Amino acid sequence: MRNLMANSRGFALVLVLSLLAILVLVTYAISTVGKVSGAISSAAVYQIQARQNALSAMQSAIGKLQVYAGPDDRLTGMAGIVGIPISTDSPTRYWTGVWRSDGSDEVWLVVGNASPALSTTNYLLLVGENSVGDQGLTKATSSSSREKEWVKVPVEMVADAAGSVVGHFAYWVGDEGSKISLHVPDDELPNENGAPQVSDKLLTSQTGVWEAVKASSVTAKQRLVAYEQALSIGASASQVQEGFHFLTIRARSPDGSSYVSGRVNINTSSRPLWYSLVSTYNTLTTGAKLSSEASVARKIADAMTVGPFASVADFESSTLLDDALPSTVTPATFVQTLNGIIAVRSDTFRIRAYGDAMNPADADDPNAKPEAVAYCEAIVQRTNQDDPGGHGKKFVVTYFRWLGPDDI
Repeated sequence: MRNLMANSRGFALVLVLSLLAILVLVTYAISTVGKVSGAISSAAVYQIQARQNALSAMQSAIGKLQVYAGPDDRLTGMAGIVGIPISTDSPTRYWTGVWRSDGSDEVWLVVGNASPALSTTNYLLLVGENSVGDQGLTKATSSSSREKEWVKVPVEMVADAAGSVVGHFAYWVGDEGSKISLHVPDDELPNENGAPQVSDKLLTSQTGVWEAVKASSVTAKQRLVAYEQALSIGASASQVQEGFHFLTIRARSPDGSSYVSGRVNINTSSRPLWYSLVSTYNTLTTGAKLSSEASVARKIADAMTVGPFASVADFESSTLLDDALPSTVTPATFVQTLNGIIAVRSDTFRIRAYGDAMNPADADDPNAKPEAVAYCEAIVQRTNQDDPGGHGKKFVVTYFRWLGPDDI
């Protein structure tokens, strides 16, 4: 009997200890789940804050674009036209500037009042390897004209009510109007004889996207709304990267009560773009053709460092164009052949925006990393409708997407 009672007490002790162990494990599990849930919740909050900052950057970019580029008499152009050279060390060359028609009030469409001539050591990368490929392949020789510069921009802080830094934002406005449009509908041709063409004097890697779009059906072309979608119709990733700075799906401009597509802003020093405009002249002309397309294109592009042209007429009468053309083709013939295709402003832009969220506890740490980051992109189009705020014609967003770091 004693042995039976002893065994019962021993079994009860083991049972109690087992239950206590299970209770400890359950308590630990609940605690761990609570911590993980809290961490997930915290991460979600930071991600929301980062996206809010990115959207704020996007709205700031659209607002600045509207105020400065909304009026009809404004000029736009890339920073290359004020002397920023073709170089892997020129991460501001593809900034977009806006000027009044007399060339005054220069404004750059990035955060703040930064100049493209300033150092960009601590600036944020918004166009990098996944957009344009290896910037080290950038060349402007007589045998190769490849422009693959990465783009960096200044960053602005976001502070809370106490003045602590809780995030950052930045944006870049790219000029889609200084590019060749891959798709121009027949009812929106900028010239009765056709639309701008991509030069066959460029490298095959540069013309790959153009050839892929040309070979696609009308339905496939009509479905394209963003340049990167050229991947869906047969263009390779490397070909898409090669054309990032001089090709777009469709640059649109208001033309009275209607629109034209494919109009090209000549305030650019992009060699691939000028190769293509010179090639377009040869395609459309009924007069003398240019026998040395590449040479003429390089001369024009390399001389485009004198600031923006205020009108196509000013470009026609310029020494720059006269010096670049052979005696067989007059500036008037060149410009008139491209009538309707060339302009001195753009109406379609690509905006990339960035936002991040910081841990307030890291406010005093200059090396602290953000808890979350967010990138987004939009295509913004100037319309023929008046801006309610009185800043010329209204800009609208025609395409939007969130980006990941791998898209930059």
